[in-house]
Amino acid sequence: MKKSMLMAIALTTTLSAFSNDEKIKSADHMAQELISSLKQSSSVAFVELLPTLSDFYLIMDGNAHVYGPHLKEAKEEFASVYTQSIIPNAKKSFESLLADGKEHGINWKNVNFLRLEEIQGSAEGSIASFDIVVSLDNKAFKIRVKNALQVNGQWKVSQFVKLI
Repeated sequence: MKKSMLMAIALTTTLSAFSNDEKIKSADHMAQELISSLKQSSSVAFVELLPTLSDFYLIMDGNAHVYGPHLKEAKEEFASVYTQSIIPNAKKSFESLLADGKEHGINWKNVNFLRLEEIQGSAEGSIASFDIVVSLDNKAFKIRVKNALQVNGQWKVSQFVKLI
């Protein structure tokens, strides 16, 4: 029970604590980096766009009062979730995105970034969902990024990416 409660607190605090104001230009840059990882077919390049464990630890440290004397335990448990769930799920999402594109005739190496469309949240806030519009041979496609996060002044993708 205690462990589950700590995990719930860690996840809730971590996901709700992003509060640095950054302009949409950074979200555009995030989108372009995601397109670059697709052009490379590189899940490694994609994972580099995610918040790091250190990013999450900084947020947890900033909210240490929530964890009380259990901060160390919360970090250890979050590290386990991060390595065993978040990173593998991010890689799976990326690989699915590549495969879905291939099924739709998309050669990722040849796509061009057109624009970023905000669909939920606030680009001036800390959590937002976006559609990245790309083109290939005069045909547009959209990639949905749910729950993009702003961490340490930089936009980061989440593991929730898919072709729509």
